[in-house]
Amino acid sequence: MQEASLSLPVRKSGRTTGLRSGEVRVLDTTVQIEYGAGRTALFESQILTSPISQGGDSGSLLVTSNTNLAV
Repeated sequence: MQEASLSLPVRKSGRTTGLRSGEVRVLDTTVQIEYGAGRTALFESQILTSPISQGGDSGSLLVTSNTNLAV
């Protein structure tokens, strides 16, 4: 496993977008997601990357680009 760090090159393979690469942009943030009918989910202690995912990619494992270690 690789601890996330700013600018760390990462990639993931998702059902919707396939194999995509990016980089870590924000560490330890809180994100609120709205998912219809006035419902929201709050996610704390999250890592944000450059845009590499879309709906349908949830559950994709984020790995380092050069060693394929889980982030």
